[in-house]
Amino acid sequence: GEPWTGGDSSMKNFNTNSAKQSNGNKYEGYGQFNDAMRDALIKGGLNSDSATGWVTNVQSVSSADVNAIKKGIAGSTAASPEIADPNKTVNYVTCHDNYTLFDRVKKATALVEKEDDYKLMCVLANAVVFTSQGTTFMLAGEEMLRSKGGNNNSYNAPDSVNQYNYERKIKYPQVFENYKALIKFKQEATQLHASTCQIQVEELDGGITLKYKVTSGNKEYMVIHSNGVGASTSIDLSAYEVYWDTLGTKEVGSALTANFVPAKYQTLIALKK
Repeated sequence: GEPWTGGDSSMKNFNTNSAKQSNGNKYEGYGQFNDAMRDALIKGGLNSDSATGWVTNVQSVSSADVNAIKKGIAGSTAASPEIADPNKTVNYVTCHDNYTLFDRVKKATALVEKEDDYKLMCVLANAVVFTSQGTTFMLAGEEMLRSKGGNNNSYNAPDSVNQYNYERKIKYPQVFENYKALIKFKQEATQLHASTCQIQVEELDGGITLKYKVTSGNKEYMVIHSNGVGASTSIDLSAYEVYWDTLGTKEVGSALTANFVPAKYQTLIALKK
C-alpha cells in the first residue's frame, strides 16, 4: 500500500509505525508535502472544482485557511498532530498530480471577470510558498503559467497536453521575472532555511493581508501578501525600500512610505534601509 494510507494491513504495526503524515513527528531524515498549505491557498488535490482558498476566494477569508498558511510560512505542517519542523515540510501548491496552477485557478474562479486576475492569483500563490520556511517545491512550467487545457489527471494524455508551450513564456514575461526574483529571495534569505519554526505572521484586515519579517544576516525584510478581497489597513514602511513587487508597480530600490496599503493580489518584499 501507499504510505499515506497506512500501508498494507498485513504489515505489523502498520497503523502506528508507517510513513504517513500522522506519524510525521516520528520521522527521522525525511518529511512530507504540506497539503494543508496547498489547500489553504488554492484548495487543490481532490477538492471540488468550485472550492476556493485564501488566494482564489474574492469575497471572504477563512480563518482556518489563514491559520494553515501562517503555520506553513513558518515551515510547519498543520496536520494532526502538527509537524512543527521546517526540515520535514515541503511547501507547494501544485505537483504532477491534478491541475496545473493556472488551470486550477481558472476552474475555481470562473466568475472572475478579468482573466488577468488568474495570472495574479497564480503568482500570489507561489509567492507565499517561496517566502516560507521549509523546502519549496513547484511544478515545472508554472513560471510561464503552464496549462494542460484543463486536464486534471494527465498521466495518460499525449504530449499535446503535457508538453511545455514556450509561447506562454513570451506571453507572460512578468510572471517569469517574478519567479526568478522569488527564487533568488528564497535562496538568499537565511532565516527561510532555519531548522526551527521562526517566522511570526501578523494578520491585517481579518487575514486579507499577511505580513512578517525575515532576516538574512544583517539584513531585515518585510514580506507582505494580500489577496483579492481588498485590503484597507495601511502599513508603515517608511524605514524600507522595495526589494521586489510582484505587480511591478513599485521600482526596485525605491523608498516606501508610512501609509502603504497593498493592492489586490500583491506580494511586496521590502528591505530595511
